[in-house]
Amino acid sequence: MRIEGLTPLQIEIADHLWSIGTVDQCQAWLETLSPAIRDEAMVVMELMMMSVLDDVVDGMTRYPDADAIIKKVQKKAK
Repeated sequence: MRIEGLTPLQIEIADHLWSIGTVDQCQAWLETLSPAIRDEAMVVMELMMMSVLDDVVDGMTRYPDADAIIKKVQKKAK
């Protein structure tokens, strides 16, 4: 995973998120943060999830979800 352009605060948040072992621990940690820092943590988590999805899609050679949507649209267009 590689996320570029993070601020120093976002890097600190990402490092902490990597050290958390469970969803419950993550939720407990988020509850200790101020609303502004919690919002920043949520942004970092979204960026991390998008990075993982990018890695998955980069390795794909077929896109079954997209194929299904295209077929559905083609049926409606007939």
